[in-house]
Amino acid sequence: MKFSDSTCIRFHCHSPTIPFLMILSVLFLVNIPSHALAKTSVDKLDEKGIYFSKKGKFEKAIEYFKRAIETDPEHHLPYNNRGNTYFRMKEYENALNDFNKSIDLNPEYHIAYTNRGNTYRKMEKYDLAIADFNRSIEIEPTYFLAYVNRARALKNQEMFDKALADNNKVIEMLPRSGRAFNSRADTYMQMNRLEEALKDTKQAMKFDSAYSGSFITMAEIYSLKGEKIEGCKWLKKALKKKGVEKKMDYIRTTVNLNGIRDEECYKKLVPEEG
Repeated sequence: MKFSDSTCIRFHCHSPTIPFLMILSVLFLVNIPSHALAKTSVDKLDEKGIYFSKKGKFEKAIEYFKRAIETDPEHHLPYNNRGNTYFRMKEYENALNDFNKSIDLNPEYHIAYTNRGNTYRKMEKYDLAIADFNRSIEIEPTYFLAYVNRARALKNQEMFDKALADNNKVIEMLPRSGRAFNSRADTYMQMNRLEEALKDTKQAMKFDSAYSGSFITMAEIYSLKGEKIEGCKWLKKALKKKGVEKKMDYIRTTVNLNGIRDEECYKKLVPEEG
């Protein structure tokens, strides 16, 4: 279990630059271009869209992003943020169209490349995804989400050594991130390097004991090791964690838990749907 998709896309909020320009124009009679001042209304509409999207009120968010785009069709941020909302709605073609537009308007906007790459990854277009993550890193080498998502795409293609290099880079950037260590544990697990996976998962729990993903990873590791009682024990702990309900589909489908799936303890913990 690794970074969730919700942590791997990025909205972009606005700075207070434009309101400051308005104050300057009043106090010092500075000649500020009208298009710059007009963007204050775009920012407000865009920020409302972000607010509603984060609340899960996607249709309301789309409405505000649409109004922001109608107010200023040349502003790249509302397209990116609407794209993120479509991504969360699993409307990947719509998301792709918006990220394309955001990049057309600002070809140096690294966040849109990462978001588009993550969309391509969900569409199983891994080569295109990796190319976008590469471009994002080229523009902004310190943007950790580009490395997170590139590692995932590389693992999708079973390029584990390269994925591991990206995991290492993220840990270098975020040395106390439980999710970063858990993501590397997932890579080790897929490489069948279970002791290293176990060590990283323990480190992940040290930094973030509330994150259910690390407990799921621990259950997976013990399942793969054939230690069924330990696997069930850690799965039981995972199921008590906040937010685990979002991971139930993963728990029910991952092959990493096949070692305990026929056990009575698993059946009691994870009843069949329906």
